Amino acid sequence: MKSIRASELGIDIAAVDRQLAEMRGFPTHMYSDPKVYDLEIAAIFERTWQYFCPIAKLQRPGDIVTGVVGRTPVVVTRAEDGMLHGLVNICPHRGYTVADGERQNCKLLLCKYHAWSFRLDGSLLRAPDTEDDETFDKSSYGLRRVSIDTFAQAVFVNVDPEATPLRQAFPKLVPWANEIGFNEDPDLCTFDREMIKDQDGNWKLWYDNGVECYHCPTIHSARFAEAFGLNDRGYTQRLEAGLMNFSFEKAKTGVKSPWSSDYRSFQIYPGCQYVQLDDLVVMAKMTPTGPTSCRFTVHYCMVKGGDRQRAEDWISMYDETFGEDAVVIENQQRNLFSTRSPVFRYVAKREEPAMFMLRETWTRMKAHLIDDSPDRFADAAE
Repeated sequence: MKSIRASELGIDIAAVDRQLAEMRGFPTHMYSDPKVYDLEIAAIFERTWQYFCPIAKLQRPGDIVTGVVGRTPVVVTRAEDGMLHGLVNICPHRGYTVADGERQNCKLLLCKYHAWSFRLDGSLLRAPDTEDDETFDKSSYGLRRVSIDTFAQAVFVNVDPEATPLRQAFPKLVPWANEIGFNEDPDLCTFDREMIKDQDGNWKLWYDNGVECYHCPTIHSARFAEAFGLNDRGYTQRLEAGLMNFSFEKAKTGVKSPWSSDYRSFQIYPGCQYVQLDDLVVMAKMTPTGPTSCRFTVHYCMVKGGDRQRAEDWISMYDETFGEDAVVIENQQRNLFSTRSPVFRYVAKREEPAMFMLRETWTRMKAHLIDDSPDRFADAAE
C-alpha cells in the first residue's frame, strides 16, 4: 500500500508518540475520521491474521462459511478432498459474490449474476457461452486465494495470499498455550450458537474495553465479577507482539456454578477473543464496519461431554456482559464527537493491556505514514 502524509490525516507523529509514552491515548478525531479509518483497514485489517469461524462449522466436505475481512468478502470451504480453502468471494467475471451465508453439502460455488460456477477449491468449473472462445483460458479465471490457517478449534484468515503462517506470525502462541493448558484438540467442542452485536462505536474503543478489567467491578459488578472471583484469586497476564494471554489460578474444589474452576484465554490482534473454560469455548471477533461502528460476533461452542446447564449459565453471563460493554462503547463514542472531549489518560497499574493494543495499532499505522510535521523540518534545518 502507498504511504500517506500524516498531515492529511491531521496527525502529528511526534505528538502521538509522546502521548502513548505518557499513558495517554490517540487524538480524539482518530475515533471518527474516515481517512484514519481507511488507513487502519489497509494497514491492519487487510494485512493480519484474523479469527474467522469455529472449525466445527467446516467439518465436512461441502461446508462453506462466508464473512468479511477488512473490506474483502471471503468464503472458506471444505472441499471434497477434505482440505480447507480460503477464497475471495468475488466472481472474476463481473465482481458479483459467489456465495452467501453458510451452507452444508455444497457441491459448487455459483455466481447468480451470469451463472459462472466454481469448484470448492476455487477453480473455474464453467463459464456459459465461452466454450467456443479459443482465447478463453479457464485456468486463468479461478477465484483469488487468501491465506488460511487453524489453531485449536478456530479457523483464521489473512487476505494476503503470501502471509506468514499463523504460528510464525505469533511465535508465542503455541508455547503459551502449552504452558497454561490451553486445549488444542480441534474436536474439543461442537458449535452451539452465534451472537452478533452491532455497536455504534469505533473499533479501538471496543479494544480498550475488551482487554482491561479496571471496569469490571463497576460495569460488571454482578454476574461477571462473581463468576470469576476477581477479588479472591490470582491471575497471569502476558503481552507480546500482538498476543495477550490471560489465565486464572484454578479454583478450589466444590465451587458452586457458575463460578469458574478454570479459565484460559488469548487476545490475538486484531480483534480475536478466545476463551476456554469449564464447559464452554468462546470464540469471538470484532470487525470494523465504519469509522464509528463495529460488529462483535461471538461463537459459543459446547465442550463435548460438558454440563449443558453450566454452559447455558456461562452463555447467559457472557451475553449480559457483552451487552454492558456495548452500552459503554456507544456512550464513549457519543462523547468523543464533542470538541471539548479530552485525550484519554490511562492508568498504568490497571490499563497496560489497553495501552499495549494502542501501541500495536500505532506501530502498524505509523509504518505507512510520511512524517511531514513542521517540527520535523525545523529540526532538519538546524
